[in-house]
Amino acid sequence: MKVKKIAITGGIGSGKSEVIKILKELSYPVFSCDEINAELLKKRSVLKRIKALFPSTVKGVFKPKLDKKALSNVVFSDKSAVKILNSILHPLIMNTLNAKMKRANSELVFAEVPLLFEADYKELFDEIIVVVRDKEQRIKSVMVRSNLTESDVIKRMNNQVNYDAMDLSDYIVIENNSDVENLKEKTKKIIEQKFIGD
Repeated sequence: MKVKKIAITGGIGSGKSEVIKILKELSYPVFSCDEINAELLKKRSVLKRIKALFPSTVKGVFKPKLDKKALSNVVFSDKSAVKILNSILHPLIMNTLNAKMKRANSELVFAEVPLLFEADYKELFDEIIVVVRDKEQRIKSVMVRSNLTESDVIKRMNNQVNYDAMDLSDYIVIENNSDVENLKEKTKKIIEQKFIGD
């Protein structure tokens, strides 16, 4: 059976997770890179590699367990630190994701991939759905969801591609500037138009 792999991406706070939730409700197999990342960060071998690469910032990050918020504060304040962390985690995440997608008993499989363009993983997918949302709405959403300050959210945004300035004509775009019901209708419509009976 040929498996069609669809990536869901977009900036922080755009509504990717809500689209994933809708797809799950529609009974499609859906995988999340964030969930895989969380699983990896529980593995001793992975933590050992991270600890070795951040010798100057270990204090407060490992005490003795990994403090994810402290690690985020370190890497999102330093672009070189982001690159170091991603060099460890991205290949592990994508290998795990690919294995999960191959095992899915479905012709259509979705994956939430937040850093798809930043890590240049476009070629791994048959189609890409980009969720876009007004910047101010994204900032407010993440501040509430993750209990972050506005400057903290903007730091995270600055480590992602600027979707507002990006040419998205080659991708399927879902605009998420209304309520959840509107997003649900848009998502269902795109699935029916682009993938059903393909």
